Amino acid sequence: QGARANRRIIRHLGKMPSRPHVIYVSGTLVYGDCGGSPVDEASPIRPIAFAREYIKAERPWMAALTRSEIPVTLLRPPWIIGQGSWFADFYLKHIRRHRQVPLFGDGQNLMSLIDVEDCAGLVAHAVRNSAPGNTYNLFAPGACVTQLDFAQKLAAHTQTEIKRFTAAEIRSQYGQTMLEALTFSHRSSTAHPQFLAGYSFKYPSIDEMIRHNVPAELCELLTPSP
Repeated sequence: QGARANRRIIRHLGKMPSRPHVIYVSGTLVYGDCGGSPVDEASPIRPIAFAREYIKAERPWMAALTRSEIPVTLLRPPWIIGQGSWFADFYLKHIRRHRQVPLFGDGQNLMSLIDVEDCAGLVAHAVRNSAPGNTYNLFAPGACVTQLDFAQKLAAHTQTEIKRFTAAEIRSQYGQTMLEALTFSHRSSTAHPQFLAGYSFKYPSIDEMIRHNVPAELCELLTPSP
């Protein structure tokens, strides 16, 4: 249904006297698990997990971009850290409830990260400065660590321990799709370094992202009593 709806939108926009510039925000799951290899905008599309479904709605926009039917820019952010995202659902809630930081699988998968405010800022930057007909990976340069390193940083900040969940436990509790999403390895790169260089990040490091998005009251709750 999403693909059909998007094709109708594209046909309608293509008939307009002044065709608007469409900014379509997707995600890096469409690249699949790439191990430790850097992934730029020319990397092959090999969707996994939830991306197997949402790529269907994205493909009409990809085709419109390739054929220059209308002005389209595709944006692909990686893991977005925010208090209303996966970070809240899979980390903050677990820390609050169990006083543990979860580690999904062996923790060796790479995670490129960006703060939600910087992701929104880069989308606005793309509205003003991106060239139609291009795809841009959105990420904070240098903010890429293994999931284990991320869990250790979060555990240090919240003064908690790490609890590892095996692949079998994740599959049993959340299903195969979530297992793939939580353990895929991705290192964002870009063929448009000047685009990222033109934006000033508010939270460029992972430590800054964690401090920004872990509520102070949660840290106070977890602080051991004297």
